[in-house]
Amino acid sequence: MTDFENGVENLREPVPIDDATDRERRGIHWQAAVGGGIAGGAVMLGLAMIFVPLFTTGSVWLPLRMVATLVLGRPEEMPPNNFELWPLLLGLFIHFMLAVIYGVILAWIIHNLKPASGVLAGALFGLALYVLNFYVGGVAFPWYHWARNWISLVGVVAFGIVAAWVFEILAEKFPAAY
Repeated sequence: MTDFENGVENLREPVPIDDATDRERRGIHWQAAVGGGIAGGAVMLGLAMIFVPLFTTGSVWLPLRMVATLVLGRPEEMPPNNFELWPLLLGLFIHFMLAVIYGVILAWIIHNLKPASGVLAGALFGLALYVLNFYVGGVAFPWYHWARNWISLVGVVAFGIVAAWVFEILAEKFPAAY
């Protein structure tokens, strides 16, 4: 076989694509983005519901009730800080709706990054969400000033890390779902 024939034979063999090139070509894995947002939202909410009563005078229900004030208005206009189904369900709905939206935005940002870089970007995204939600958003919702604390900061950074990590895991585990 001549060198030319040997070269043509080699062209017929599939060329493996390295991970970096494959990641640059892929689109956003929407199911993984939603899954990451839900997982990150669950971790953030869980941390808030543990830390708020543990380190403040608020009840376990306070994080969900405060999210519900985005629709219901000022917290003073709500019933006392105890269990009430309607504000809690509304708070859950709003919290996870925002978590999915933020998870999709984060996935759009990190889908071309390597997993470790994506998780680091998720932490930075969480930090940006903290500023956006509690300082910029605080202009429209001034009663959120009480939430400018380490509990909220830890929560949104954990959201970003978990959302990015779960996105990366799901996108790799189920690549055909793009």
